Amino acid sequence: MKKCFQPRQGIIRIEKIKNIFVNIGKIFTLRKQIGGRVLVTEVIHCLAEKAKQLFEIMIPPVLIDFLIEGKDWKQAALYILILSVFIPLFSFAEEKSRDLLSAYSCRDDYRILLNVKVKAMMVDYQDTLLAGNMQKESRAVESINEFLEADYLVLHEILGALFSMIMLGTVFYRLDVLAVYMVFAAAAVHYLLTKRKYKNEVYYTQLKSQNRPKTAYVEELLFHTKYGKDVRLYDASDLIIGKYAKVFSQNFEMDQKSRWNSFVLQLFDYLINGIQLLVVYLLAILKYRAGQLTIGAFTIYINAAKQIYAAIGEFLDALAALGKTALFYDDYVQYMDLKQTIVCDEKMRGKRQEKLFSGDDFVLQFDHVSFRYPGSSKYALQDICVEIKGKEIVSIVGENGAGKTTFIYLLLRLFDPTEGVIQLNGRDIRTFPYEEYRLFLAPVFQEYELFSASVRENVVLTRPYVKEQAEESYRFADIESRIRAMEQGDLTILTKVLYDEGVELSGGEQQKLALARAYYRKSQILILDEPTAALDPLSEHRIYYNVARRYHGTTVFISHRLTSTMFADQILVFDRGRIVQRGTHEELVQINGIYREMFEKQAYYYVREN
Repeated sequence: MKKCFQPRQGIIRIEKIKNIFVNIGKIFTLRKQIGGRVLVTEVIHCLAEKAKQLFEIMIPPVLIDFLIEGKDWKQAALYILILSVFIPLFSFAEEKSRDLLSAYSCRDDYRILLNVKVKAMMVDYQDTLLAGNMQKESRAVESINEFLEADYLVLHEILGALFSMIMLGTVFYRLDVLAVYMVFAAAAVHYLLTKRKYKNEVYYTQLKSQNRPKTAYVEELLFHTKYGKDVRLYDASDLIIGKYAKVFSQNFEMDQKSRWNSFVLQLFDYLINGIQLLVVYLLAILKYRAGQLTIGAFTIYINAAKQIYAAIGEFLDALAALGKTALFYDDYVQYMDLKQTIVCDEKMRGKRQEKLFSGDDFVLQFDHVSFRYPGSSKYALQDICVEIKGKEIVSIVGENGAGKTTFIYLLLRLFDPTEGVIQLNGRDIRTFPYEEYRLFLAPVFQEYELFSASVRENVVLTRPYVKEQAEESYRFADIESRIRAMEQGDLTILTKVLYDEGVELSGGEQQKLALARAYYRKSQILILDEPTAALDPLSEHRIYYNVARRYHGTTVFISHRLTSTMFADQILVFDRGRIVQRGTHEELVQINGIYREMFEKQAYYYVREN
């Protein structure tokens, strides 16, 4: 029996090294794209620091020998002049370049983090629901500070170490070859220990990043105000604290294991360093007693040995750290390379139309559409066939989990069908440019979001501001009087998250403002998911009246309150992912079924309440 081919370890190692260098090149390219000043400043900082260090090591011992041996005072004065001029000059250059590095690095960190957050807003909505992609985003964010160390490692640690090794190594080699071998041997052991330490750090960092979503969730439970009422009124503090303690203990256990491993490795590292120093001192003393070293040369010998050992250690540490950096950069790339299959559907490339159909006379058709959520084997919708026409009012009803929201997600192209096709005037909606199709619909979700910005900005968003259109939207959403009562009108800032003067709206007022935002968009289809859940009966009546009488496009309602079905042209009743009934209110109340049962129950409780 033939054995399966196994690639040799050496080949794998070469590929790994190649990948490290490729990633380092990409990191430098990324640095250059967002602003290359960091790279130049890093070189200046490195050379200034190492040159100052070299002067401080070499010149004072020479002066000591001049004083002891009574040599030419003019030459001694020259060395003093060099020290008094160049040391302050290099110190100034080092300090200022360090300040610039801090500023440039903060700027670059912010820009790259922004890239990740922009990517998070651009990936397909279905990808945001996958736990694996959530972990990818978390790891990408955490990796930024790690892989951006690449330029520091190369341009400061490696470049600086090479500078020190060349300059000091030349002097040290002339003083004692045996000590050079000893220093290099100790540094090699230090490198192996450090490489092991970095591997340990990468392992535990990746473990913690997988736990990050859990940590973020329990922290939100503890500190976010939206949970405050339920925690207090239902005495849920013990439950939440218990969950937080469990996640915290997992993180603490990982930290403890990581620290213990690092402690053991550092202990061995310090022992090797101590042995190396002992040997170097003994060799230096023997040479001094043999008359082969002066006092100044003895000082240079000891300091050079320390600095060369440190330089070799820095050089090898930087090489080991580059491997870690490359791994972290892979985390960043994996997330940034996520494909947008809905926005950029490769199957539809070349089939896209020039422009989306505009106008109110259209037919939107679900043709045997079925859908499964990513990672699930169960259908959320199955064999949906329905037509929605221009200027039609459609009401979608059903129990929780019946598939109503999934139907809307498909309509909005937050997802694409697993089976079947959705067509607009006979054309697959995927053939239309996504940006234009998105403007075809204006949704108001049950869980809407308002931003810490002005009322006007919350309604207009990125569209051009038209005063008459904005005021019409306020009237349509029945919030015009509330906005007029505000001191700054629609320029009033909402929420106190970013601005202390921000105004907090009630739940019903927020829902009305979300409705005004959708109306301002002037889309052909208005989608309302539980649009009156936070409204009182009078406000609810006015909203439905405005939709029925003032809105001239197509309206799709999702609501547990069957008030919206009274004036609907078409009612779709969902149950377990299928449409089980359809028709008008008058038709469906005459038939025994889910709709009639829901309507009669609501009518019964409504009459009793009144």
